[in-house]
Amino acid sequence: MTTPRPLIRLRRRMYRLLRRTASRIGRRIGSVVRGPHAIYWPTILDADTLTNHYYRACWYLPRIPNAVETVTIVTLGEIAIGPKPECMGDVDAKSDHVTISTSRTDLLRGILRARVVLCWKRPGFLMRIFLRTTGASVAKVATNDPTATEYGSYARAAWTAMPPGDQQAILDRSRGIMTEVLMELRSQEFHQAVVLATGPSLELAKYFDIAKCVRIACNSVVQDSKLLAKLRPHFLTAGDVVSHLGVSQYADKWRRDLAVLLRKSNATFVTTAPFGFLLSTHYPDIADQVVLISQAYKQGPVLDMTQNFCLPTLDSTLNIHMLPIASTLADEIYLFGCDGQNPINERNEDFWAHSPRAQYHDLVESAHRCHPTFDPKRQANTLDRYCASTAESIGAIRNCGKFIAVVGTSFTPGLAAICLESTPDSSLPSIRRCRGSDYKPGKGSNQESISFDPLHDEQVTIKLEGGSNILVHHHVPVTSGVTIHAVMQLIYQGSGPLQVALERHGTAQREGHAVTINSSREVQTIRLCHQFSEPHRSVRLRLTNRGNSACQVLVSTLLMCRPPDHDTQHIALEPIGQCGPVVILPNNAALSEPSSSFGYPVTFDLGPDNVWIGILKQPIRSTEKVTVTIDLDWKVVAARVAVAFERHGRSPREGMACTHIVKSGRARIVLSCRFKHDHAACRLRIKNTGENQTAGVLRSCRVRIWAATPEN
Repeated sequence: MTTPRPLIRLRRRMYRLLRRTASRIGRRIGSVVRGPHAIYWPTILDADTLTNHYYRACWYLPRIPNAVETVTIVTLGEIAIGPKPECMGDVDAKSDHVTISTSRTDLLRGILRARVVLCWKRPGFLMRIFLRTTGASVAKVATNDPTATEYGSYARAAWTAMPPGDQQAILDRSRGIMTEVLMELRSQEFHQAVVLATGPSLELAKYFDIAKCVRIACNSVVQDSKLLAKLRPHFLTAGDVVSHLGVSQYADKWRRDLAVLLRKSNATFVTTAPFGFLLSTHYPDIADQVVLISQAYKQGPVLDMTQNFCLPTLDSTLNIHMLPIASTLADEIYLFGCDGQNPINERNEDFWAHSPRAQYHDLVESAHRCHPTFDPKRQANTLDRYCASTAESIGAIRNCGKFIAVVGTSFTPGLAAICLESTPDSSLPSIRRCRGSDYKPGKGSNQESISFDPLHDEQVTIKLEGGSNILVHHHVPVTSGVTIHAVMQLIYQGSGPLQVALERHGTAQREGHAVTINSSREVQTIRLCHQFSEPHRSVRLRLTNRGNSACQVLVSTLLMCRPPDHDTQHIALEPIGQCGPVVILPNNAALSEPSSSFGYPVTFDLGPDNVWIGILKQPIRSTEKVTVTIDLDWKVVAARVAVAFERHGRSPREGMACTHIVKSGRARIVLSCRFKHDHAACRLRIKNTGENQTAGVLRSCRVRIWAATPEN
């Protein structure tokens, strides 16, 4: 017999009332009798459980005056502590305050007087009510319970045990350190900031001139001393309670590398207060370089930390720490290494795509063994939260008039929309990206066409027959003395060598730079650089399979040009292109302000004369040129549609439009124009002008806005 719904609702109300009453009683009692102690509940019955939590207590609950002076673990009889698990790092250096007791009286006394009660086993409802009435802070630390986030509860336990006055004193001290650092950097008049994440495109940073930028690095970048010597970051950030502040060998190795870096440099480490407090406690010699900042409840993106000294309630250190710092100090922000999650799962190491120089690949498994419930939860919702947080941060930064762009490739929708690129018709581009449609078979090649799977707008997998070559033509006039850089990130798997060349296009006398690489499963970064001695009508990139059998190449390419009077070793960062966010309205919706954004792909189904509209919520000025690139997959062919990019609002319409006859499943449409008037917003409009039903999938829509120059 099922329980009636009114009775269920009544029961829930009674439970909520009991919990609130217990919490109020507990707060009054706790403020009077609580002491600087921590205790585990319930009694531990076996050696494995004791060993597991004993070594965790040594790291997560260090001796802190007036916060955690003793930690008590009550066992059923005499149980010996086993050897430290192999997956754990050096976490038991200071453990004399952690005591083992066999007295039930100690358990009851500890629950009544401790500030923190750590439940290694899920308590029942009545026990939860009792613990609330005691006024203790309850931390659920069951390591195999999917409903408990032990890695987060453990990491904040020591901070929770501190009196509020002591917490505020630490935060005030950190604010003083951070304010001093920010004022010093502002006095140097930095106008640009570079954010250095851990994706494969981090390798591109060394080819750009970032010496005059505020440099912000994160996470496991600290492991590569040679890379850090080139980047010389002003700030380091991290806040992952598993990878950086946990008990695994991975986290222990990261902390040691971070400590070595901070001792050798003047860099400042910025992290979240409840978790980073553990680092400054265990490493007191670097505490003056550690800034602890609290996250404000339901706080959106923070754009100026001097006015609002807190961290946003978002996901990932990019949105929590790095972008707030960059936005505080600079008006132009460039992102490196923000690749995100690669659509080819084999290219991801531990959920994300990482640069080989920014990940402890051999120690990843130790983190999963120490925190077995972490990865299943991350697989379930981390990517969606990260994409939403990134879109919110990027939107806030751009809405306040700052420029932000990604240098390299990103698989995150919000970041893929702001990749840096020069205007398409510029005579001398600063940076240009090679798309899948740019690759063509060379003359005399053994294959007549190129077949590739577009995994991303700029990263494609190409099958290349033995002895064949493919070309990327760039019809860019090159004057004498101009230096062209081509930076390629590729994975080549084949039987023979692969030759990659940057050269003049046309006559047999080739001028340029070529390299030969061998097959590898790892990502290889290749830089081709040549200063042309003679003028040429165009240049090209060439990939030639020197083997006898077919090979596969996963390739992403950036082409950059420098005039003769520029430094040929580094590329200058310039705000040369930006993209607008697109917001979607339902089919046949009224032309009103949209309410929410979306993530690709977007499916639409249009009847005759039905219209699908996406709105670009960004002002367009008459001095700007707009280029729109639309990738579509049609589910119904033999149809006719009108595609337009135009002003949003009242008539008359101004913009560009074309009629598209759907002949195949995949299509790319490029529209470009310069508006004659200023507009508050523009829109993408797709209308079914045929007589039959049509349907499709919008894979991507890239809107780029170019400042007007004499050349374009």
